[in-house]
Amino acid sequence: MNKIFYLILFSVILIITGNSCKKLKTPDAVKEREEWISSFKDSVNHYQQIIEISETELNEMNKKIQAMMDEFEYVSNPRQVEGFYLLKGWKDKIPMTKTGIYARLTESNTLELLATLSGGTFNQIKISADGDEIMSNVVKHDQALNYRQNNLNTVCFSGEATDSIAEFIYGYRIYKIKLDFIEGGVKKSFDIPDDQKTMIAKTWELYESQFESRKLEKEIWISSRKIDTYRVIMDKELPTDAEPNDN
Repeated sequence: MNKIFYLILFSVILIITGNSCKKLKTPDAVKEREEWISSFKDSVNHYQQIIEISETELNEMNKKIQAMMDEFEYVSNPRQVEGFYLLKGWKDKIPMTKTGIYARLTESNTLELLATLSGGTFNQIKISADGDEIMSNVVKHDQALNYRQNNLNTVCFSGEATDSIAEFIYGYRIYKIKLDFIEGGVKKSFDIPDDQKTMIAKTWELYESQFESRKLEKEIWISSRKIDTYRVIMDKELPTDAEPNDN
């Protein structure tokens, strides 16, 4: 009788001891997996916050763009592949009939600067103000982007260097800005009038705002795709009735 009692007592102690060990210690692999899955939930929350902030900023940016677009008009030219947006009041001033420079935005969201020189030729421009200066790329004479007519030479500039020049004019618009027409070592200088500085500055501001809007849209799209990816992984790793352990 005593022997049977001690066997039962010993078995109970083993069961209690075994259960206590399971409660006191979680295997490292299980714990790491729980933390790994929990990190996905944190990542989802992180990218959801990014989307919320970006959507708020995008809404405000689009309101700003719409207000600026009211100052521009669409111009269609049958001789060109695509039309462009021009600051209102400038449609009748182009093409220029004297030395000057203006900006426009194409349908494909490209900023273009068109410089015209009377009585000379050029293929590059330099802008300078308050001790700073910036150069354009060289556009060779080709009757398309660099053409000559009626003693006028007009060159259309675009690309990163052109964007930088427009931004430069925007930043220095309250200063005297000098425009140098360059071809080889020959230069002719011209002080950009206030109306042309203002016109280019407003065009740059619209262009930059549209760029920021597209960047926010891309940020929202990328964050949404990341959230989808994390959720797919979580669905595969978690049972349908389980939630990741946040502890």
